[in-house]
Amino acid sequence: MSTVTEVGSLYSTPVGFVYVFNLIVGAGVLAMPKAFGDVGWALGIALLCILAFMSYVSSTMMVEAMAAANAVLCLRKRKKLTQEKAAPTERSRLLPYAAAQEKNVNSLLTLSNSDSLNADNEDGQDGPTSIYSISERVEMGTMAKLFFNKIGITLYYICICIYLYGDLAIYAVAIPKALVNVTCWRPVNPNYTNLTDSNSTINTTADYYYRYEDGSMDAYDAYSVSDADNLQVHHANKSKTAHYCFGKITDHRAYWIFLGLFALVLGPFTFFDLQKTKVMQLATTVLRWLAFVTMVALAGQHISRRGTDLHLPPAADIKGFPSMFGVAIYSFMCQHSLPSLVTPIKKKEKLSVMLFGDFVLVLMFYVLVNFTAVLAFPLEDIEDEYSNNFNSNVAPLVISYFLRLFPVFVLSTNFPIISITLRNNLKSLFLDPNKSYSFTVERLVFPIAALVPPFVIAFATQNLEKLVGYTGSYAGVGVQYLIPVALVFCARRHLPTATGGIYRNVHKSPFFHPAWLIFVTVWSVVCVGFNTVNHIITKK
Repeated sequence: MSTVTEVGSLYSTPVGFVYVFNLIVGAGVLAMPKAFGDVGWALGIALLCILAFMSYVSSTMMVEAMAAANAVLCLRKRKKLTQEKAAPTERSRLLPYAAAQEKNVNSLLTLSNSDSLNADNEDGQDGPTSIYSISERVEMGTMAKLFFNKIGITLYYICICIYLYGDLAIYAVAIPKALVNVTCWRPVNPNYTNLTDSNSTINTTADYYYRYEDGSMDAYDAYSVSDADNLQVHHANKSKTAHYCFGKITDHRAYWIFLGLFALVLGPFTFFDLQKTKVMQLATTVLRWLAFVTMVALAGQHISRRGTDLHLPPAADIKGFPSMFGVAIYSFMCQHSLPSLVTPIKKKEKLSVMLFGDFVLVLMFYVLVNFTAVLAFPLEDIEDEYSNNFNSNVAPLVISYFLRLFPVFVLSTNFPIISITLRNNLKSLFLDPNKSYSFTVERLVFPIAALVPPFVIAFATQNLEKLVGYTGSYAGVGVQYLIPVALVFCARRHLPTATGGIYRNVHKSPFFHPAWLIFVTVWSVVCVGFNTVNHIITKK
């Protein structure tokens, strides 16, 4: 039996720093260099700084809301203990060990009463006697139940489920596709058939069919064979080349194989606590740093080879702003998983400082990678996924494969964090935090509920452009900015009433002034506007 707010084993601040860093730095960084070059280096750096700052502000508000939620739970426990003390049951008077039970209640009540409301650690230290101590894992869903009304709770769960399920579906597609792109390189020379002028009984508007080895066929709008070894498939104004991966297995079938392996390898982490991924988190952190350093070093080497043939992009080009904004806006996202990441940290006195260090380090990496990219390669040669620029002509073959697999390392680390966050939010939606539940309910039902839908979507389709756009653009704005603001606003209104007019949250945001709440809300509206413009321009 376990409870919804169970924390699990604790870890040190440096380990927490690594967890947050891993969550923030996603594969989205590889899409930045092209957009960074289009918008201009000065405007690109300025935009990254603004996005990092705004995400840091909302993250500190999220931590404050977590502490406030812990205070509410602490006060509820105090009230319950007081009631038990004031009204002993008939059973307690009859049982022979009633005195011992009453003594235990008294000791708990005494400890609870020592949580001073008027002096909650005046020095700002987060000790065990502070009602604002982040000692229980309170997910965003539990906080919504504590502070929001029914409409607010409904809107919250709609927003968080769309975002997290969408995120997991995107990861479930991106990782197998990245593996396919690396392993599937031998072009297929298929037996293709033009059915438009035949007397075929197949009634379709497709021009050509692809005939597989087993005789099955897929329809496409058009095929054009550019040479004897390549088949270009044009479908929905996009082209792809069919390739063999290993043996006679084509790329689309290899995708299903990799998807199944991905589910078997990373899916089980959803059934455990985040702490169980510690070794994987630390290992992939080393790989991330190694990949970043390698890309920067190779780009630097390429810059030196170009010599005076450097073409620094313009400082600013407003036409590229919507694209850069759409790519970079969620490059600092971490708010949804902060309860799972922060609560197990042993010493929480400097959480704001730790988060600030994470955001500064991530910002430095982003700027360094983007700036070296636009110096090393002409803008028209920068790939949509930057790691693909490091082919065998630029880097040794082994390093080229390593960098092209970078999205796999990054997303494989993030997937367990996101899936555990979704599992915990589903539990907070359907379970009572004051009750204990069976192993089956706690450890089987909700992890399966978090895992199955994303893999079903990933199995059904690989085309998730609209899901990426709308999941991030709209639900993402709510998760990153609006929900933290709403939680802090409601907490600041609720807690003074519950504590007799005093709100001494030791984890309150450095941006405590009410004007910051208005500012972040307005910024959210601006984000939605820019994302909508980007969708219209790119038609995605």
